[in-house]
Formats: sequence, structure tokens, C-alpha cells
Amino acid sequence: MRTLHDLLTDPAHGLVREARPAQLTMATSIEEVLRGGGTYVVEAPVGSGKTFAYLLPALLAEGKRVVVATAKKALQDQILEKDYPALVRALGPDLPPMRGLPLKGKSNYTCSRAADALLATHPADEAAYAQFLTRSAFGDRADYPGAPPRWWPAATAEGCIHRRCDRYNDCGYARLKRELAQARLVVINHHLLGAEMALGHGTLVGPYDVLIVDEAHALADGIRA
Repeated sequence: MRTLHDLLTDPAHGLVREARPAQLTMATSIEEVLRGGGTYVVEAPVGSGKTFAYLLPALLAEGKRVVVATAKKALQDQILEKDYPALVRALGPDLPPMRGLPLKGKSNYTCSRAADALLATHPADEAAYAQFLTRSAFGDRADYPGAPPRWWPAATAEGCIHRRCDRYNDCGYARLKRELAQARLVVINHHLLGAEMALGHGTLVGPYDVLIVDEAHALADGIRA
């Protein structure tokens, strides 16, 4: 099995163009903490490749469920749409089958029941909304083609009534909540991390073994938001 050092120093594995000492130091230190337990705090310079530096050892830590908390939704999307798939491709058979999922605030997800009612009075949006449903597994606003319609705030999952809803079985947000427990990597934002801390470990995302806080300089503001 290839080592963390191999993957971050040899361009042939497809993760790096050249070895970066700061990235390798960070990744090696995280690997040691994951083996022995404890806390690791690091300030990584711009361009050091910090996402690979923390994700790679976390994914190689066999049997550990990982939660990553970021300040911005854009970084959540980048991790799950770009960085995580790149690691999965590079690791290949060295990585057991696993799934990574995002969890954002409820206002980021559509409520199918509410949207159906609003579309009755906004028929011009029907085509774009239908396209959105075909491309979005969980009804995430980030998947909407162009700017969401002005009525979007009235059709989010903020008012989700869960199993009492007649659209529960085909609702993207409900599907996300069901599938979240099966994901080995969950990427949330600082605001949700604050709620998780207040409500108790695993309340929102299920039990996990490793917590990685990215963009930690913004953590206090995110938790207070």
C-alpha cells in the first residue's frame, strides 16, 4: 500500500506536481495525531495544499468517520466536487468504498411541497425548476441553473415537517438526512458545527471520530451567526 509520503511527493500518483514541504509536514503531523489521539493546530500558508494535507491522512485512517467544518459554502462544494473525488481516484484500491456528503443549513435546500404550491402562481419558473430537480440529488440551491427565483426563501426546508409530509419519500432534503448516516466523510459549515456543539455530539451528522476545522480564523463568527 502506498504511503502518505509517496502520494504527496510523487507526481505519478496524480495528486501533486511536486513535493511541498509545508504540505508534507502538515499531513504527517495529522497522521500522527490520528494514530495517537489529541489535537493539532496549524496555520498553513497560502498555496500549501492544506485540503489534501488534512483529507488524505483522514481518509487513510481506517474505520474513522470524518467531519470537516468550513466557513464558506464554496469550500464545502470544492471539497466534495473537486478535492475528495481527486483523492478517491488517486487512492483507488487503497481506499475502501466510502461516500462523502455535504450538510448545509436548511435554507439551502428546497421544500418540494412548498415549491409545488408556489409554482402554480409562477409558471414561468417551471422549466428551470424541473431542470434543477433532475441535476440535484438533494435539492441544493447551489445546483440551481442560474439565480434561484425570488420565491425561493418561501420554499426552503426551514419549515420541514419530516415524515408528516406527503412528499417525504421523494424530497431531496429528506433523502440527504437519510443518507447522511452512511457517509464516512461529512462536510458542514461553522454555523452547523456550533449547533452540533450546542445540541450534543452526533446530533446533526451522526457519531464521528475525527473533526477537522478549516478556515478556523472565522470559527467564532460562524458559531455566533
